[in-house]
Amino acid sequence: MATYIVGDIQACLVGLQLLLKKVEFNPQHDRLIAVGDLIGRGPQALETLQYLQSLGDAFDTVLGNHDLHFIAIYAGIRKAKPNDKFDELLASPNIKHHIDWLRQKPLALLLDPNTLVCHAGLHPSWSLKKQKSIAKK
Repeated sequence: MATYIVGDIQACLVGLQLLLKKVEFNPQHDRLIAVGDLIGRGPQALETLQYLQSLGDAFDTVLGNHDLHFIAIYAGIRKAKPNDKFDELLASPNIKHHIDWLRQKPLALLLDPNTLVCHAGLHPSWSLKKQKSIAKK
């Protein structure tokens, strides 16, 4: 069993799948952790979320700024920009499912007592325990 950590997928599903093929990623045995920005800028936001969700327990992630921006657009708090490339995802009949799935993801993951995964914003005076506690709020 291997754990692979990737950052800034940004809706580039083809690139992600090529990378996973190269390392012979097998969701039955391996684990994939993303360091946020699953979507945003790339051409395949909908397909990327569908693929990552299909991995089930073999995949986990923290939220990045692009993911949070997308949630804010859906909630009507922010306006989409053309370079976000969220149109297909926002028009999906399963949009609520994708939003609910993203909303369940934390801002930080403590993989083990010495390994914290976060997209950004780790304050140098915070312990891993405090960071994890703050990320849940």
